[in-house]
Amino acid sequence: MRKTLKIGETTRTHAFCNKTWTDAEKLYRSKGPVCMGRKFLIKEIFREDELRHATRARRRRMRGQEDTGEAKKLDENRQWQILDLIRYLVSQGEKGVCRPALYLGPWSIPVEKYMRAEVI
Repeated sequence: MRKTLKIGETTRTHAFCNKTWTDAEKLYRSKGPVCMGRKFLIKEIFREDELRHATRARRRRMRGQEDTGEAKKLDENRQWQILDLIRYLVSQGEKGVCRPALYLGPWSIPVEKYMRAEVI
């Protein structure tokens, strides 16, 4: 299923399977955007090995081991796919979420930065 999402003055088209789209909507309505992105979308869009290699290990380094601070980057287009779906659902307003406490407010730069930090 191809979905064209209007983002401000531009539009982006992303492909989602029907199951991913409907499951994302259900999870968004019940748990909110952060849980939907973190627990479902990130695992649907990226393979497990991509996630493993793109995130730095949270364990301590061995003595004498150098921390390069570099990790492979996740594909930017697929990151936008996740953010655009979240943006689309958030733009539906409070009616899209079962509890008003889960609603983040209208989409803005701070909301986008928060979602990028929390989900990706």
